[in-house]
Amino acid sequence: MVSIESALAGIKGATTCLVLGTAIASARSRQIKLPSALFTALAAGCGLFRTLEPTSKRTAACLASIALFRLLNDTHKHIVLSYALVELILKLYEQCPQSKILEHATSIGITSRFMYIYLFRWEWVLPSQLKIIDKQSCLSREILAATRAELRSGTGSRCNAFHPDKSCAVFLRDEGLNHIRNGAKIFFPIHLAAALFAWKNRRLDISKQGLDYMRSIFCLLGNFLFPYTCSCLIPIQNHRIAVSIATLTPYFAQLIELPKRRFTI
Repeated sequence: MVSIESALAGIKGATTCLVLGTAIASARSRQIKLPSALFTALAAGCGLFRTLEPTSKRTAACLASIALFRLLNDTHKHIVLSYALVELILKLYEQCPQSKILEHATSIGITSRFMYIYLFRWEWVLPSQLKIIDKQSCLSREILAATRAELRSGTGSRCNAFHPDKSCAVFLRDEGLNHIRNGAKIFFPIHLAAALFAWKNRRLDISKQGLDYMRSIFCLLGNFLFPYTCSCLIPIQNHRIAVSIATLTPYFAQLIELPKRRFTI
């Protein structure tokens, strides 16, 4: 039997998600806008979980997960499922003896392989993921298309494909500024939501939250700018070899993040 307190907690949780979704959607569009389908699904899942949590946490989590997954659109379903699988793997890994060498080797292998596929076998990437990464790259569709065609054909210069009308120094400077601005927009709502949720349990540390925010921005910056820089500097004409070397560099950008978040990434 659901108590009045549990029902009120469910309403509060659902309302919080909807308000947060409305605030983020309105800030992005610079006008009052309804929350996205993602936040609507989160509101339903959170509300259901908070309502049923006092009765049985496992039942509440199970039903809330089903409701969330059913309400998500196809674009978000595979992303949520992927994160759920990652969290499951992390929980299993926590039960095993930890190895820093294994963690770093896995990070290098996965990151470099994914970046290689993104550039050479982009048709293997899910369309929704490809769209997100293309947007994060801060390169136009024309530049991306020309670069991928050049990398596959291997007949010209990577620099001419990446920045046909700019020198390497100007290109890297402009891309660095673009990624800082883009990262600030991407991570602001994420860190704002994390700060608001943390505020309920402990005193908010503004300096720590600000430092974590800057870490995320520069981690994303390095994930793209390091390979761009490496591509410009490496005097290797074979694109596959050059890209294989350049895709190792995002690993160093991940070192900017704290160990716990870096492990999840």
